[in-house]
Amino acid sequence: MDQRKRISVVGSSLCLLTFFAPGSASALTLVQVVGLFYVAVGILVSFTLGIFVVGIGIWIARFNTWPSHRETAIRILEWAVSMLFVLILLVALVYFIQRHSVIALSILGFIAVVAMLILIAVVAAGAKKKKPVAGARGAPPPGGPQRR
Repeated sequence: MDQRKRISVVGSSLCLLTFFAPGSASALTLVQVVGLFYVAVGILVSFTLGIFVVGIGIWIARFNTWPSHRETAIRILEWAVSMLFVLILLVALVYFIQRHSVIALSILGFIAVVAMLILIAVVAAGAKKKKPVAGARGAPPPGGPQRR
């Protein structure tokens, strides 16, 4: 009786699965996925420009005060400029991937193959057995009897 119950549960589950399955599925291409990345980069650029404007405001507001603490504003400006630089590089990378997707995929494939080869080499090098160190637990003492 338990077997019949399982079969009926599996059968009804498969019927529900086919009922709720979509009629057609479409996958996003690499260019479309990378295009979605523009939204995130745009939000980050807006945020970074805001940080830059705040840094300039703090730097100007602390102009003739003592102690001035203008170093804090300069650090904020340094971070904002570096973040803008990184985001501009990301936009350039996204643009390159969208315009030259075949070359970009070839480069990504090459990087993946090299990464796998490095991973295999690291795992293979770590698999070598290490010699026991004298005085370590389980290692025979120097000049003492050898365990077999």
